[in-house]
Amino acid sequence: MLAGVGLLPMGQWFGGACVPVVGVNGVGVAPEARGSGVGKAMLTAMLEELHTAGTPLSVLYPATLTFYRRVGYELAGYRYNYELPTAAIETRPSPCELVPVADGDYEAIYAAYAERARRSAGLLERPSFMWRQRLEPEGKLPYRFLAVNQGNVEGYVVYTQGSRTEPITILDCCVLTPEAGRRFLALFAGYRMMIEKLSWAGGATDPLRYLLEENLVAGIAGRISIVRPFEWMLRLVHVPAALAARGYPPGLSAELHLDVRDELLPANNRRFVLHVANGRATVAEGGQGRIGLHVRDLAALYTGFMSPAEQAISGSLHGPPADLALLGALFAGPRPWIADMF
Repeated sequence: MLAGVGLLPMGQWFGGACVPVVGVNGVGVAPEARGSGVGKAMLTAMLEELHTAGTPLSVLYPATLTFYRRVGYELAGYRYNYELPTAAIETRPSPCELVPVADGDYEAIYAAYAERARRSAGLLERPSFMWRQRLEPEGKLPYRFLAVNQGNVEGYVVYTQGSRTEPITILDCCVLTPEAGRRFLALFAGYRMMIEKLSWAGGATDPLRYLLEENLVAGIAGRISIVRPFEWMLRLVHVPAALAARGYPPGLSAELHLDVRDELLPANNRRFVLHVANGRATVAEGGQGRIGLHVRDLAALYTGFMSPAEQAISGSLHGPPADLALLGALFAGPRPWIADMF
């Protein structure tokens, strides 16, 4: 055996719809076979099999961009690791109360996460093992709270704490309202005499970051640090299935003529007509091909990671300005991010 790849079937949320996706959670090539083309041949065969099965998307965290771009993946979102001194937390009062969550009583957490996923772009439909990692981490004592306001669950938080020199680690946090976010910040501010820092993973516009009353020290340095950004990449494996599976703005009707280039998967390398109405889409082969783009360009557009104006500069997207403006409106939405590593 010279190479292997691990696959993880799950779902990913775009435009308020959960799209079937296969996560690539491990790629390995034996040292003596690296640079021989074995890895590309393996991923090409994998993508051909997924396309034949009708799988719309594939997602991964790359060790190298160049290798995965060669097989049609493109940067499509970020995951940021944040760190914040507990002494720097300032926020307004919140009417939410914190309600502890008992072992196994997770229905309210699942429902809140589903609501956040519908409002976001890129969050995963978590397999059971991911939920176990979040809610019942091995070898650690988790603290789990719902934020409840007048009987309504407005979010939840799950975290662990160690010694004074170790940060509080948020394992999972769902903020559906400003009041829930302020209540969680107040919770962690209460640790300022015992634990120095708070760490968590979030998106570019994470609410725990933007709900702080003041994030600057003397108007210059930010109190919050981005410890590490993680890039993730997306591949449209089956272009018609991917375009039809995601959601679109409900008040927008459109017809776009796409000319997609995909050297690896010939069934994607053709023209398509995208019809959108009432938040859903249908896709047919043919059309005028007014918008030309590579399947990599389409991946960055699909998640809302890049606008057509940005992709026209850094990619190969081209077309009439009116068509590109409509294309941007169709795929506009929240900045894409993934809460989980896999």
